[in-house]
Amino acid sequence: MTLQFSEKESKRFGIKVYRSKVEKVEESKLFAAMQQEKADLVILRVPTSEQPRFFKLERFGIPIWHADTLVYYTCNLLKYVIHPLQNKDLNFEQMNASHGARLDKLVRDTFVDYQNHYSANPYLPKQTLLAGYREWAQDFLASPNRTGWIVQKDGKDIGFCLTSFDGDESEGGLYGVIPEAAGGGVYADMIRFTQRFYQDQGKKVFRVSTQVGNFPVQKVWAREGHYLTDAYSTIHICSFLNHGADRSFVEDLVVTDDDLKRFGKVSGDTNKIHFDAQFAKKKGFKDRIAHGMLIGTAVSRIIGTKFPGDGAIIVSLQQLFMKPIYLNTKHILSLSIVHENTETGFRLVIIKVTTEGDGALCVLGYATIKAP
Repeated sequence: MTLQFSEKESKRFGIKVYRSKVEKVEESKLFAAMQQEKADLVILRVPTSEQPRFFKLERFGIPIWHADTLVYYTCNLLKYVIHPLQNKDLNFEQMNASHGARLDKLVRDTFVDYQNHYSANPYLPKQTLLAGYREWAQDFLASPNRTGWIVQKDGKDIGFCLTSFDGDESEGGLYGVIPEAAGGGVYADMIRFTQRFYQDQGKKVFRVSTQVGNFPVQKVWAREGHYLTDAYSTIHICSFLNHGADRSFVEDLVVTDDDLKRFGKVSGDTNKIHFDAQFAKKKGFKDRIAHGMLIGTAVSRIIGTKFPGDGAIIVSLQQLFMKPIYLNTKHILSLSIVHENTETGFRLVIIKVTTEGDGALCVLGYATIKAP
């Protein structure tokens, strides 16, 4: 399982962002790769047929969001007869590096309120979402296998087409028409122009893609010879394995026999795996192990009395027990605030229990808390 570090998204959101596009989800390998890279966010694209499998990732307790469904439409340029432009007064000016400022203004005017897969993630700052389109558009001006056009009418910039090509295939990457110029067949003419351009270049196919809920452009594509060929789910896995270290509470954790006895008495959990060493060894452990919920009580104590402190309450708590917590062994318990909603007071806290020395991760947890 390979994760590709996304430098621009990481810089934009202030967290470590990775991407991966796979045909099959192998949740254990994915989780191992996330741990190795200490990923904060993994943006995963998988065929929609894999949706039942990616929900198995929920067993790790990590916040997961189905952010959108990306659909691809394909036109066979070898067979399709492209329609002539409806608006004869449009001018298509092919872009180069000098068009950066004009393109950036068009992107800002076109996509200011557009919703995308970033919008579905409550942990991403909304004010940075438009920046993604602006960066993406500028990338087209710097790549040798991409090209684009600024569309003009009556001497005014009203839209843009950004495309790419590889071998005998071509793809429409990002198109936009400013709101005041929308309608009147301008977008359809942009599709026809780029279809014609790549047909003349000898390309066999022309593909376009968008979020499944973007119905208007899909209607245009269907009228212009495109048919639905692929659908991918976009999954955001918000692991936050690196983020939040600057807002952390850390303390030593050593579970004793007295701790087990007290917890067993209060909870009624007298499972012999916690109290009988021989029984625990028969079950594959090297000795007795601590109750998992005993760790949860330590988390509750810290949140309610120390970090953030009095008045804070736990709304939800998920814990993944990865390695056993043995008695009289020093561990490090850390809690980090990785997201805060200043309007509601809700915060997301990541919990880690590691062994002292080798730093092996024994417990990984996520708590949503309400702080005063």
